[in-house]
Amino acid sequence: MRIEFDFQSGQATIPAAAAKCVARASDIALRLLILLAAEPDYRRDFEAHSKEIATQLKCSRKELDIALGFWCGAGIADIGAADVPDRLPDTADYTETIPATSEKKAQKKTAKLMRAAGLPEYTSEELADMLERDAGALSFVDEAQRRIGRMLNPREVSLLVGLRNYLELEDEYVYVLLDYCSRIGKTSLRYIETMAFGMYDDGVTDADALAQALAEREAYRELEGKFKAMIGARGRKLTSKETRFLSRWSLEMKYDFKMIELAYEITVDAQHEYNPAYMNAILERWYAAGVTTPEQVEAERAKRRQGANAKSYDLDDFFEAALRRSMGDSDT
Repeated sequence: MRIEFDFQSGQATIPAAAAKCVARASDIALRLLILLAAEPDYRRDFEAHSKEIATQLKCSRKELDIALGFWCGAGIADIGAADVPDRLPDTADYTETIPATSEKKAQKKTAKLMRAAGLPEYTSEELADMLERDAGALSFVDEAQRRIGRMLNPREVSLLVGLRNYLELEDEYVYVLLDYCSRIGKTSLRYIETMAFGMYDDGVTDADALAQALAEREAYRELEGKFKAMIGARGRKLTSKETRFLSRWSLEMKYDFKMIELAYEITVDAQHEYNPAYMNAILERWYAAGVTTPEQVEAERAKRRQGANAKSYDLDDFFEAALRRSMGDSDT
């Protein structure tokens, strides 16, 4: 079946990339896209025509801002100063050429979004009208409430829906985030908003990447709890030095708790007390030598003990002296 358009009244150009977003766009956002494509005056000065646009779309100003925010967040539209010409001057009007790399940078939008305007908040009447007209949004809110384990008040529903539209988040992305926040007992929508913006700014923009990032965060929280119990610090926060060391051991070196615990035991045996810098020196030397398991540690120690019997100096003493030197370098 062939489809032909009637272009007798003119044509409107819509960015091809918008086709990838239509499944997640609301009805208002889709209608706004058509209006903006068809009316150059609306694009030249959106603010001046905002009331007229809202009237045509039969929506509130808040809904209009959300719709525009959706296309801006998707990289389809951008907001600039009013009265900007619809087309650039001919290349002959320029005295210098724009490098291709600069053009690519201009086309690529940064992931970070402005917070100044904040997310819009709807009245109860506006929310009821929106959810009545948008079955997808209603289903999303119902599932979100089930995931978070409680009913949301109108202000929270407003924040959740605005967040979903503004960041152009998949429903599954929000569900993964809600599941995590529910597990850790952080069900405030403001906390969830902060988490969502933080993850988005870090480039975590799809559900799979979010699940992985949150799993790593939970693993670190569990490791931190075990570490604090081991060193007797359950009643206090880790110092900046301890936090720095633990982050490097677990996130950069990829050592699990068994390796960290082994370094702690060796430290206490040698120093007769907990010494994070001494622990760090041990782990740094293991990392440099490619030692990644307790079995490899024991093999290296057995090798040193065997070698010490055939030499005139004690390798354990030599190793400890080297650790002391490294400890001095690390304790900064």
